Amino acid sequence: MDDKIRERYVKVLRNYINSEIKEDDIMELNMEELGIDSFKSIQLLIDLEVEFDVEFTDSMLSMELFVSARSLYDGLNQIL
Repeated sequence: MDDKIRERYVKVLRNYINSEIKEDDIMELNMEELGIDSFKSIQLLIDLEVEFDVEFTDSMLSMELFVSARSLYDGLNQIL
């Protein structure tokens, strides 16, 4: 993982999760465990598109993308 990309990703993600979650744990938790519901997922996706100046394609938008912090991060890396 590119450390700078990961840092930026986690910084955006932190806006949506409980601040008590340790950074080392974030990537291993699923979205439900992070407290991210479907509405927050869409907001998060938009914030990531703005932060990284990318666009998630319609074909990428699936339930699998939003399973966990890691799956969303992996999807982001596919378009960077």
